Amino acid sequence: ADFSSELTTSVLWLLNKGLDIRCIKLRPYKMGDQVLVDATQIIPLPEAADYEIKIREQVEETRKVRTKRQEIFKRFWAQFIARSAAHTDLYKQRTPTTDHWFSAGVGRSGFTINSSLTEDRARVECFIRLGKNNPTANKTAFKALLAKRESIEATFGGSLEWDELPEKISSRIYVDKPGAGWRTQETEWPDIQDWLAITA
Repeated sequence: ADFSSELTTSVLWLLNKGLDIRCIKLRPYKMGDQVLVDATQIIPLPEAADYEIKIREQVEETRKVRTKRQEIFKRFWAQFIARSAAHTDLYKQRTPTTDHWFSAGVGRSGFTINSSLTEDRARVECFIRLGKNNPTANKTAFKALLAKRESIEATFGGSLEWDELPEKISSRIYVDKPGAGWRTQETEWPDIQDWLAITA
């Protein structure tokens, strides 16, 4: 007639993992020589069952999309590591990741080169973060580089975006390649990968 909290917690957990499982309360009644059973579904509540199924389907679809995207990133970065060797030594000791960004140290603490992809753009940035709780040092380092903007951009061979990120501890200097994100056809990846490696 009753379900313990341990059992109901377990059933709810299994439901969230996609298992079709229910708790049904059976209550027998004697009516003359007959035994009647009243069956009441407790978990999931009948009125919530359709909603829970839809939520579960949405979660599963999101998981599939995330997994597919992670596979794309891993393949992209594996190819990137191989192609980048012709342009730079920054990534030669790295292994592919499922993240949308790929980082490399530049031999100076607090400065990293990040290559990243969104749906529709590629980016290379110099990320400045000198310690987790030292915004003053980060902003001082950024401003010191900003003071040399003209010569830095001349050496780089083009203009850069200078983003102090005043609301954050870190700062960054970056350049984007629009129309070159992770949704780009795989046949076009080599051009993006070469651009990322050369720009870094």
